[in-house]
Amino acid sequence: LKRSIHLIEFLAEKHDKEVSMTISTNGTLLTDENIDFLKEHNITLSISLDGTKFMNQLRLMIDGQNMYKIVTDNIKRLVDKDFKDLRVHMTVHEFNVGWFFEGVKTIYSLGIKNIDVGIIEGSNTNLTREGSEYFESELKLVSDWIKKDKIEDLWFEPFNYYDSTGNKVYTLDEAGNSIGERFEDTGEVKVDLKDEIFSFVTKYHKGE
Repeated sequence: LKRSIHLIEFLAEKHDKEVSMTISTNGTLLTDENIDFLKEHNITLSISLDGTKFMNQLRLMIDGQNMYKIVTDNIKRLVDKDFKDLRVHMTVHEFNVGWFFEGVKTIYSLGIKNIDVGIIEGSNTNLTREGSEYFESELKLVSDWIKKDKIEDLWFEPFNYYDSTGNKVYTLDEAGNSIGERFEDTGEVKVDLKDEIFSFVTKYHKGE
C-alpha cells in the first residue's frame, strides 16, 4: 500500500497533476504506524460500519467473530489522532433497517462527522416494500433528531435508495435536508426546498 501511494504521488508530481486518494476498508488492520502514514499523505479513509454491534452482525472476521469492537476501537484511535479525512459507510439491509436511526446516532457518538449510506442489492437481504417503509420512517427520525438537537456538523453524502418496486435517488445536503429526488430510469426530477427536511416521493415509477 505504501509503495502504491508513493508511486501515485511520484507520477502526479512528474505530470504536474493533483490527485486525491480514498481507501475503503473494514478498519480491522489499522495500526498507529499506518494511521500516521495515511494522515501524512492526506489519504481519505472510508470505513465500513453499519451502526450498532447488532446492526453489524453480517460483518465477521475470518474466525466468525463480529468485528465490531476492533473497528470501533480503531475509529476511536483515528478520531483521537485528529484524522480529518474520515468517513463511515453504512450498509442498510433487511436485517438492520429498523435500527437505522440508532445506528446513525451510534456512529456520530464515536466522533464521526461524515456518514454515507448504501443499500444491499441483488441478494436475499434486499429491502422489501415493508423494509423500504421502515427505512423512510427511520430517515424521518434522523431528520427530526438533526433539527431538534441542531446538529450542524454531521455530513450525509448523497446516497442511492432502491425500494422493492423500482429505484429512486434521494439527494441530501450537508444538513440532511432532502433537496431533490429523481427516478433513475426516466430522469424525472422533483425538487423540494420546503422547511421539512425529508419530503419523500410517494409514487413509484413501476406499477403506477
